Amino acid sequence: MKAQLEIIKRWLTPSGPKSARSLFKSAGLPFPTIPEPLAAKLEHRDKWLFSTRKIEVPPYFLQQYAEEFESGQVTDYVILSHDGHGINSYAIQYYLVQQGLGLFLHLKWGGIYTNNEKAVADISAAFDVADRIVAWIESMRDDLKHPVQIVASDFYGCYWMIGGEKQDEWDAWENTPLKALNAILESLQSKK
Repeated sequence: MKAQLEIIKRWLTPSGPKSARSLFKSAGLPFPTIPEPLAAKLEHRDKWLFSTRKIEVPPYFLQQYAEEFESGQVTDYVILSHDGHGINSYAIQYYLVQQGLGLFLHLKWGGIYTNNEKAVADISAAFDVADRIVAWIESMRDDLKHPVQIVASDFYGCYWMIGGEKQDEWDAWENTPLKALNAILESLQSKK
């Protein structure tokens, strides 16, 4: 009986990508461009949590996901969630790991003291630049010899690495993920 109820629940619940888009739209949030092969596998795992992989560590713990990517022991996946703690430490997490790219965005939204209107504009701009980075990486895939990792967080700071070597780093208090993402894109494009 329990298995039958689960099947019915899945049948009545919109699919992962559709459910995620609907949730983000209803909250007034932009939606990132998720590469099609991963978007097709996106599952609604929990409230505000969508993923193509099993989740053992909450996405809020950004550094664990970044370290996992650095280890090289991870397959392609996407995670899209909203998570946090306290009264103001809430963020949208968009983690994309695909063919040698680890993109980890941890963008503030939803805290009691957060200007959510400004945060939505910042998230939208960050997603736009992230899309351009992903497109650049895709266009250069045959020329890339080492994995590219990008971590951009309003709370933990930003950095990026190629082949495990740090290229640049920004303090969370002085810079925004958007500034860091723009600088990373500019640097990547100059390497052409």
